[in-house]
This record gives sequence, structure tokens and C-alpha cells, in this order.
Amino acid sequence: MYNILMNVFDLNQLIVIIGCATFFLLIALLLLGFSHRKLKLEHKLMLEQMASLNRDLAGLCSAAVRVDTRLAESNIQVNSLVERIDNYGSDDIVSSAYQSVIEKVQEGISEQDIIKECGLSREEAALLIKLHG
Repeated sequence: MYNILMNVFDLNQLIVIIGCATFFLLIALLLLGFSHRKLKLEHKLMLEQMASLNRDLAGLCSAAVRVDTRLAESNIQVNSLVERIDNYGSDDIVSSAYQSVIEKVQEGISEQDIIKECGLSREEAALLIKLHG
């Protein structure tokens, strides 16, 4: 094969061709080295960004748990307030029902009449007369 190359090219031309090929291979190797270095830096940056995003996500999850806890507590308080409001309305009905009996007691109605007219027990009638009579 050496003889074939020597027939086509003389020694100087062969040295120039080998030198040019070596030069281009060195340039390509340098370019690959720079590209490799750039990719390593980008990879490192992406790893740092991913770690930062993971920390942010962990913080958001923690905050979501706290918000969920607060919402549950608020829900309990709202239900308690709704129950109190519902009871307040029924307390008014009860107090207004007794209000007419209290007015009759203050007018001097007897215990027997309270029992007959208002449908109260003897104990309730006696208590109302003691409190408001």
C-alpha cells in the first residue's frame, strides 16, 4: 500500500496531506472538548436549578398542609357559629312563647289558669309565678 501511495503522491505531498488531516483532527478535538466543557457546565446549572425547584416544591407542600389545617379549623368554627345562630333563633321562639305567659303572670293570673290556658305543668307555672309574679 505504501508503494501505491508513493506512486500517486510524492513524499512531500503525503506529508502535507497527513499534516492537514492531523490539523483538522486537532481542531475537531478542541471543538469537541469545548462543547463537552460547555455541556458539563449546563448540566451542573440544571442540577442546581432542579435542587432549587425541589426545595420550592417542598415549601409549597408544607404551606399547603398548613393552609389545609387552618381551613379545617375555620370550618369547625363556622359550623359552631351556624349552630349557635340556629339555636339563637329557636331560643327566641321559646322566649317569645314564654313571654305571653310571663305577661299573664304579671297581670295576676292564677296557677290553675296558667296550667289550663297555656298547657304548662304545675312546676312550670309555679316557677313562673315565683320569678315574675
